[in-house]
Amino acid sequence: MKESDFYCVTLLWELLLDDSNVNTHIAELALNALSSILKERACQKLKRLYLYKCFEKLKQHESVSQCINLVHFILNNAYFNTQLDHENAIGTILKELDKQFSIVESIVADMESYHGKVKAVLSSQKDYNKANIALRDKPLVGKYNYHINFNNRLVFLEFMITYPYYVMSLSEKHIERLWHINVVDALFDFDNVFFLKWISRRPGTGEPMFVVDKKEVPYFFNEILCNKNKLDYQHLTHDGFFCFDSYFRLINQLDEKFKVGKSSNFKVVDLDFHGKKQLWDMFMVCENRETLDSIVNLIVECHLKLDESLSEKKTQIWEDFTSKCMGFLKEGNEKKNDKLIDRGVLLLMRFFDKFEGKSDHESRAVEQYRYMHPINVIVILKPTNTPKTIQISYFQTLGTLRKKIAEAFGLGINEFKLHAKGNVIERDEDELQINQYGYSGPFVIHRVQAAATTESTSFHPKSIVSSSPQYIDLLFSLLSSDNAGTIIIFIQKYSPPTSL
Repeated sequence: MKESDFYCVTLLWELLLDDSNVNTHIAELALNALSSILKERACQKLKRLYLYKCFEKLKQHESVSQCINLVHFILNNAYFNTQLDHENAIGTILKELDKQFSIVESIVADMESYHGKVKAVLSSQKDYNKANIALRDKPLVGKYNYHINFNNRLVFLEFMITYPYYVMSLSEKHIERLWHINVVDALFDFDNVFFLKWISRRPGTGEPMFVVDKKEVPYFFNEILCNKNKLDYQHLTHDGFFCFDSYFRLINQLDEKFKVGKSSNFKVVDLDFHGKKQLWDMFMVCENRETLDSIVNLIVECHLKLDESLSEKKTQIWEDFTSKCMGFLKEGNEKKNDKLIDRGVLLLMRFFDKFEGKSDHESRAVEQYRYMHPINVIVILKPTNTPKTIQISYFQTLGTLRKKIAEAFGLGINEFKLHAKGNVIERDEDELQINQYGYSGPFVIHRVQAAATTESTSFHPKSIVSSSPQYIDLLFSLLSSDNAGTIIIFIQKYSPPTSL
């Protein structure tokens, strides 16, 4: 490289730094120009030099957003993405840089430093509040606005800890520190939302991906997500609960308390599963209605999605659960606690609906689409080859289809197996919408003998309520409470079945 070329590269480097006198636009042009130059094969030595320069700036908490962007570009465009031990492989250079700079620790420490600097600036802003989007779009520290700085750091950290050919991971301390600055002491509401989505499960072609390494899951779940001082159950948001739910399923799968299948559907293997107490704690105190619905769904699923090994205990589990729900109504009635009555009714209604194969998604969010995009589905009963035509919406679920089939053929919902594309559609797939399942028939059903000890037609949890004089008296007593409207709806909708 000529001396003039080297001078040009040095000038571009100096222009992109925070302490240069140019504006953000010029700094960005300098960064793009330097990236393009370093991409060239003749600049192999300079690439390594500027990687070191960038990580030194990261350690010093200076011009970090620009530097990590440059690192990201150089690694992705100038090194080989291969697991081979080659001097120009990304894994090889990361190993070298990690030994020198302790990459994950450097990133987390810088995030803490940046958080502290911005917090100090915001303390002098009279119009500061966590919902102030305008402030997030200002360059509070450095040349770039807060939103870009925040986002760039998390994207860069994710790239480092998820790169497959050189292993780096978050330690317990790293997770604790990240949780504190992004959740406990978040500067803006969006930081909390973004981080919770970032650390939760992500869908993939195979198993869902997590940024927390499996060996750190017990710590993260037990010490942070199950700690009321670190995850506010009372003001729990949808994103906060999704994070809890993600690791709830994962830790129980890792400890073989759950069998987890497609789309994180699960079956309970061990009734003493992780997070049971915390789920009930959330149910009792959560004030966000959308989040409460999700909590109720998960509680109900944990009592219905039972492994075959628990078949003999199913009826007792459902009886105990129904009694617990009625206990909420009794306590609410005695203490004049309308909130407890409302939650007890909600839990019972969701339990009965899901027991019958109905989906809460259909009954709430998708209700307005019930009659849109209707399709006629052909269902054939084997071995008689008896056909029936079922009308259903693309937005309704496989569980609803199963219920409609049962009604059309005069069968109990557990008296047949539903087949499509040569495979059995399991009950843990019932919440999938028809459009998500991606198949519109023909479906095939095979009649089977329902087991008398499980969800056969000889048992329905409604029977527990309708056969108990104590529960009937309680419901009539509640008709005089402020929640009478809710109780009337419950009684009308869930009157005892005439044929069980």
